[in-house]
Amino acid sequence: MKEEKKEFGKYDGGLLSDSSCVLTCTEQQLYFYINAFGGMIWRLKHDMAHGRIKEEIDLTPYQYAIEYCVMHTPRFGVEIEEHKEGEHVKTTKSYWAWFKWWDEYFQRTLSQEEYDDYMNKVRNGEDISQFRPKGDWHDLLKS
Repeated sequence: MKEEKKEFGKYDGGLLSDSSCVLTCTEQQLYFYINAFGGMIWRLKHDMAHGRIKEEIDLTPYQYAIEYCVMHTPRFGVEIEEHKEGEHVKTTKSYWAWFKWWDEYFQRTLSQEEYDDYMNKVRNGEDISQFRPKGDWHDLLKS
């Protein structure tokens, strides 16, 4: 079996059970992958800094996973700088507008009941297209 080259933006960190899922996932799902991996990094750093986790954990796989997912946001119109081998993926204003648009929606707009409804539809493989923020994330680039 050929070992996958570990390069930011091209390697998923071994954290996704099927790395091809980012090729077909919904925009909402891609946001959730990025947000979840970022949340894991934040939580693990926080717990290590406060002594709840005694050993130092290598967070590189989570960073690989985030950057792998970020490199697939152009499917949804996000502009990403050309990735250079051996470097981290550079986020852009376009990426942050897209991410913040989804983050505001899922973290602050949906009620708990609406979020639960969304999650149930995801689990059941139902249509989730109604769960989108109003407007267009490109509008955030104008402000």
